[in-house]
Parts: sequence; C-alpha cells; structure tokens
Amino acid sequence: LSDSCIPLYNFTYTYEYIMSSPRSFVDSFLDHKEIRYNPKMDPIIQRDKWRKGSQWFVLLRTHAEVVASDNTIFPVFQKHCKRR
Repeated sequence: LSDSCIPLYNFTYTYEYIMSSPRSFVDSFLDHKEIRYNPKMDPIIQRDKWRKGSQWFVLLRTHAEVVASDNTIFPVFQKHCKRR
C-alpha cells in the first residue's frame, strides 16, 4: 500500500491476509548500483551482505523483538548512515 501504487485487493482483504499470516514480509535485493554503503561499517556489516529494501515490511512479534533488541547492527547505522 502506497501513494504511488494501485492495490490489487481492497484494504480489508489485505489487512486480514497480513494479520492472519504466520510469516513476516520483508523485501530486499542486491543493488549493484548502490552507493549508500559506507566501508567504515565493515566488518560488522560487510559489503556482500548489504541489501536495498523496501520501506514497507511486516514482522511477526518474535521477529520484531529480535530487531528491537539488536545492539550490534543499529549502532553501526547510527554512526555511519547519516543523511548527506
């Protein structure tokens, strides 16, 4: 769902599908033109592990807890990924 895409299904269907799913939804891909990787993040975040992702994602509670409790990756982002 976004301001630039027309949904294939109505909101109720989409909401019920997501809420009843036993899976998390995360989209990411390897972008060979990506210039946002900062080499200073290595070795915590290695270049070959860097992915571009959508700003839209849905996480199960267990996955959200893992992300929220992270104290390894997020500090590296805070230090090296600043708006230019």
